[in-house]
Amino acid sequence: MTSLTRYAPLALLAIPYFANAPWSMGDYALAGALLWGVSSVAALLWRLPLSWRERGGLALGMATLVLLLVSNAAVGIIGAEDHPANRLYLAIPVVALAGALLSRGRLPGLANTLLAMALLQAVIAPVAFLAQVGTPWPKVPQVALINLFFVLLFLSSGQLLRKRAAS
Repeated sequence: MTSLTRYAPLALLAIPYFANAPWSMGDYALAGALLWGVSSVAALLWRLPLSWRERGGLALGMATLVLLLVSNAAVGIIGAEDHPANRLYLAIPVVALAGALLSRGRLPGLANTLLAMALLQAVIAPVAFLAQVGTPWPKVPQVALINLFFVLLFLSSGQLLRKRAAS
């Protein structure tokens, strides 16, 4: 891993400081962990003998997961960012990590993991609403569209991997 890969993402953490953003130490820690983790995985993937389609599928999956975590932490998907129902979305990175470890990084297993992540994403909002943990009913269309967006991205990523795994 080069020093650029190691330290360049940390420079991005200075942006909120200079923009006078109201970030707490926890915000910086989360952003730093996400940037470090994504850049480390990207550096690892770049060294593997993967096709551009495979790299694209994995990059889309990682970018979708990061976007989900950042948007959930910043503004929340169901209600405000501190709403208890938003904690349900933390199960998705757990599924991602477990699937990657159980599949040992093999493409068919990673494609199945992305499918499981999409299914979990699709189930979280209805479960939160049925359990009356989520927002009032008028925001259901907005939450449904946001979840559909992430479901489609996870499915697209898995499909890119599945095409290669099938051949």
